Amino acid sequence: MQTSFKKFVSSKWLLDQFVHRLIAVYEAKIPLFKKMGELVRAVNQQGLDDKIITQKQLDLLNQIMHGAIRVASVDELKMFRKIFAVMSLYPHGYYDLRNNILCHSTAFRDVRGLYFRMFNSVLDLERVDKKHKAFVKKIISARRPFSSALIDVVEKFDKQGALTHPQAEVFLSELVALLSRPKKSVLTKAEYSQLGNIHVVLTQILASGKPCGNHLTYNTWDMFVVQKMMRKWGIEDNMTVTGGAKDFRNLLHQHACLAPEIVMDFLTDDKKGYVSGKYAEEFIEIEARHTAVSRFGYATYTQCLINAKNKVSLLAKEDKDVYAKAYYAELAKSFEIFPRDVKLQILHGLGYYKFKPSKKGLMTDIGVRQKMNMRELVVNDFFDWEPIPYKDFIAVSATEIFNANIGLGLKFSGEQVDLNQFNYLLKEPKKMKLESLFEPAPAKSEGQLSLESAMECDIIDPFIEDRDEQWATIVNSCLEMGIDVRQATGLSA
Repeated sequence: MQTSFKKFVSSKWLLDQFVHRLIAVYEAKIPLFKKMGELVRAVNQQGLDDKIITQKQLDLLNQIMHGAIRVASVDELKMFRKIFAVMSLYPHGYYDLRNNILCHSTAFRDVRGLYFRMFNSVLDLERVDKKHKAFVKKIISARRPFSSALIDVVEKFDKQGALTHPQAEVFLSELVALLSRPKKSVLTKAEYSQLGNIHVVLTQILASGKPCGNHLTYNTWDMFVVQKMMRKWGIEDNMTVTGGAKDFRNLLHQHACLAPEIVMDFLTDDKKGYVSGKYAEEFIEIEARHTAVSRFGYATYTQCLINAKNKVSLLAKEDKDVYAKAYYAELAKSFEIFPRDVKLQILHGLGYYKFKPSKKGLMTDIGVRQKMNMRELVVNDFFDWEPIPYKDFIAVSATEIFNANIGLGLKFSGEQVDLNQFNYLLKEPKKMKLESLFEPAPAKSEGQLSLESAMECDIIDPFIEDRDEQWATIVNSCLEMGIDVRQATGLSA
């Protein structure tokens, strides 16, 4: 008797199809998005032609690396946790943006961080002024964003552990439709204006009645080359690239086109018809991923950024070129204390890298190697290093992108400090900072705990992922060179 079986699709296939179909929606709706894709691909190809990047790097760069959505409640977030699990995307990192934009966020991505990630921001109703809370809550309670077909196919995945091809097609069509901006709003123009007077982010979250996609982000090898090309192509962009100094190659550089306005039909006051109005939310973002950092590196980066921002007010926008020149000059000064040298980053526990034995390390007498501690092995070039790419987001940058694209008018917050106290980072330390190899995760904030409770799962700590990836390569390298890693580090393997 012939055995029958169901043909299941892989989560990777599902993810590729989802991104491909979402791109098609954006390209059809926003011509500028398609144009920016052509521009970024041209810049990336030039990087290959000039032998700055490899073909493997080009193939990865030309993927759409992330998108973003905003949801109205933790119940919606919980459903998205289930949806993204179908594509093997899990919550990574917690970003508290509530002081400025009423939202806190996490990012759904695969564990390796090689492919697509979705930045998911959820409104915290408790941050809405008490006198407006009932009005906002009423609008949220009327939302029914998830179709019965999508709910049903996600439940099938929970039972089966995978989807058949017909089920996958339902999943993809329903999810792409969910994240596509409708032409009609669920609000009257008066309600829309009232939400905008409370906070402009509320209009973006609630106008369409469902958690639509906010942006998709292209990926490049050098953001400043892209910015220069944007202006050459006549594409209006934000004033400055978000991130560290121009020569700084840790974390991220991000940039965006100004948000194009959308025509949306709003309900009339009697809710019997529609009246046309303008609405802005989507924008086109580009990012360049650099080297991952430890928690200490992240804190140092953030302080450098805060110092530069406080020196040049975000509100001083009378002349874009004058502002940008002044800002980049201050940024360069602030980031002088963050070493670019890989060896210094490793010795001070700032950056995360993959270790492998160098030719010198393998050729040196094993007795000599075994007498050295980890600092001596690093200083004497017994290792080669490859950067671990940063895979996640930066809270201060996320706030700045919001500010630049939807005109929140935020002042950059953060206390300025004397950066001279960090000058020691530019010299080789007498003792290697090993804490970053085993640094414990800090206590979870109430915001993170609330999202984890709602999603019924933990949010993965990306710093620990990168730390463990680096540590595994240290252990393997030491084994290959016949070195006792416990003795070299003074830590337990």
